[in-house]
Amino acid sequence: MIDANFLKQVCIYGFSSAQLRAFARQKTRTPLEEAGDIEILRFVEPNQVVKMIPLENRGVAVDEPKDVLSADEALRYRSRH
Repeated sequence: MIDANFLKQVCIYGFSSAQLRAFARQKTRTPLEEAGDIEILRFVEPNQVVKMIPLENRGVAVDEPKDVLSADEALRYRSRH
């Protein structure tokens, strides 16, 4: 058994237009991006700063259209409490 603490990753990215143009110009994935299969690694590899902020709230994932209903219910509950 692994004795470790795990964190959930919630991705909300904000980039300048120059950063997005540079990202779009690079047509191939970087080695780090390829290994991790996460596009943000294309920014990390050339030493661009990526800020991460720990959150107290677990949040609700909306990955598919069917998830919208549960997210809506969670928002309604939070607005009442």
